[in-house]
Amino acid sequence: MHDCLQDTVRRHLVRFLRIRLARRVVLDGRELVALAETAAAPAGEGDVFCTDSNAKAAELLSHPALWNEDPDLAAGLFDFLLAMGGQDCPGAAAPLLPRRLIARPPAPGAGVPPAARIEILSDDPRDFAIRTPMHDYAGDLSRGLVVQSVRSAGPGAPMLRHTGNLFEVTHQGRYHCVDVEDAITAFGLERTATGGVRLHHAGPVRVPGKEPADAPVQLGTLRYEYAIEPEHPALLRLTVSFTPEPGVAGAISRLRLTTACDELSPTESQAFGAILVDPPASAGITPGRFAGLPPGTTTVLEGGGAAALIALVQEGRPPGFGHGVYLRPRDPDRMVSLTATVRSVGLHWLLTRYGADSLQEQESLVVCEDRLLVGGGLHDDAAARGALMARAEAGPPGLDLSLCLDQGAVLNAVATHLLLAAGGHYVRPPPPERLDRLRAWCERRIEAYFDALAPERPDAPRRVYARELAFVALALDCLWRLGGEARHRRRLGQAVDLLLGLLRDAHGDDPGAPPEAAFRDAWSGVAYLDCHAAAMLALARVALHRDDPRLGPALRRALGALRLATGEIAEDGRGVVFDSLAVRCWDPERGTWTTDIAAWSYKLALLLRALRAMQAALAAGAIELAAEEAARLRFLATLCLDLLRDRIGLAEDALEVRLGPRSGAANVEAQAWTVLALMPTDAPIARTAPGLPAEGETERRAALADAAD
Repeated sequence: MHDCLQDTVRRHLVRFLRIRLARRVVLDGRELVALAETAAAPAGEGDVFCTDSNAKAAELLSHPALWNEDPDLAAGLFDFLLAMGGQDCPGAAAPLLPRRLIARPPAPGAGVPPAARIEILSDDPRDFAIRTPMHDYAGDLSRGLVVQSVRSAGPGAPMLRHTGNLFEVTHQGRYHCVDVEDAITAFGLERTATGGVRLHHAGPVRVPGKEPADAPVQLGTLRYEYAIEPEHPALLRLTVSFTPEPGVAGAISRLRLTTACDELSPTESQAFGAILVDPPASAGITPGRFAGLPPGTTTVLEGGGAAALIALVQEGRPPGFGHGVYLRPRDPDRMVSLTATVRSVGLHWLLTRYGADSLQEQESLVVCEDRLLVGGGLHDDAAARGALMARAEAGPPGLDLSLCLDQGAVLNAVATHLLLAAGGHYVRPPPPERLDRLRAWCERRIEAYFDALAPERPDAPRRVYARELAFVALALDCLWRLGGEARHRRRLGQAVDLLLGLLRDAHGDDPGAPPEAAFRDAWSGVAYLDCHAAAMLALARVALHRDDPRLGPALRRALGALRLATGEIAEDGRGVVFDSLAVRCWDPERGTWTTDIAAWSYKLALLLRALRAMQAALAAGAIELAAEEAARLRFLATLCLDLLRDRIGLAEDALEVRLGPRSGAANVEAQAWTVLALMPTDAPIARTAPGLPAEGETERRAALADAAD
């Protein structure tokens, strides 16, 4: 596999990462280096540091040619990854791996991160808009509606609607139920002294008089308050209070305040399907799981102190895509019951009742609940659920605590670095104790990934994100090459089986057409080019050492699904027509083809890397192609290279990779993956046999050391 980059071009592409994107960040009291997603921070807030993007850059910088020039930035990025995912969770399968960090530069030597910025985009209480590092909020307080979404989940993702509340009370022996939203007469939002935001709505509680002709009786005032604080902006703290009118306390009993989530599953793709209940640690009770509830209303829990944490989760999705709602009662002994209403597609309304049998004169009933919405997580791991809430309260304020969207990229970066270090590729290898720590971290995360995936279950494909799984396979390939351990080979076999299970044959009208098939996630109706390319890359590299007769035919069919295509995207407010490569997939439900074109440079880069890996497998005799297929592979690789080179431009004293056909912006992912595709990235890995130093690398290392001296 040859190097498509001259040394000068490569250095200037990498220089863009070092000079334009590298920043100082503070995590857990340590000042670290990380790469901002873009050179310019989004208006009004700090830089965005994505976990998987930094991992992709770390994989690039761990390549021997770059590590040996400057190991410090690569080592710094691995420190950042460990800090992002290094919080120990006793009893959990693995530490948390948050999705991203949004942070402003720390003061020199401060040792603490700057407070999170909470923006009020609209202060109209009937149409407010608030932005935190992790969430967007909107709604109408006059209707008691607060709508929350995870920013990194993008459009169309589930939203959490904090509404649907009731107030129940017995007055002079008669039961009354009041719709909270119908009783609102006062509402507003305000900035707190600490830079936070407080939302509220309130209103009188009135019930009918004893006789039909009697005027309504005002029992007191009900207030709902939603607080977002810069110290822990991922949490929404909901406080509900009822204050009785003077002289009323003795006439009321069996008071019930509620905290609700409504319209949880407006569509099937946004549906929540399970409720997880964690009892207090002191209770010694196994956490409860309630899934597949029948339509209608079900009482899930009764009795005070039964729940320390409640989670509503999406099922049948990869962990990084399954949203979770975490509810933590601040006073669980006040809890009376938890009821769930199910409609056709899933959970619709969750109602938690808190109560008091009676109140003293001038006493108020107050309950408090912490709420956390995440765009992905290891929801089925009870210890991880508790650790997530703990980090939301005490962790760095700019964290998006949703699970990293592409854990595979992180695992592959660490495993690649471990293999290259052990194979004798580095002039200055990391200390053994550091490598041991990285390996333990990586091994633990891989097992946590497979625990969540549960590959032995028939529904496992629905929890697979193909691109992530492909990079997990690449990580396992590195670990097996590193030690030749049977457990890694077994896990690698499971990953390969799952990937091959995602290959969907095309069923077009032409029976004589060449075989073609696309890798398509079971939960998606579309084959995405980056996922397709990642699967091709993984299978091509595994084919170099794994005697599996399925790999060659699968790669041939995957190659057949690639096409030339013309697309159009909007850039800078105008339509841009461009030519590129695409993958197509037959949709049997619609009876038509779906196509995903490489508008974005990261997709082109990943495809080029996959095509070059397939060429290497062909040259090594690991796969067979007909002459016309080999010629087509060569043509597509050359075209992909030309298309990608056309997107590289000068940015002052560095080179940057445009995100799209015309866009002048650049980000970490496109930059790192482009250089990885243009360099002989997989060659040093392919030369390293299981448990042995890379062939010829002992002599090469000695020569490099002599040159360095």
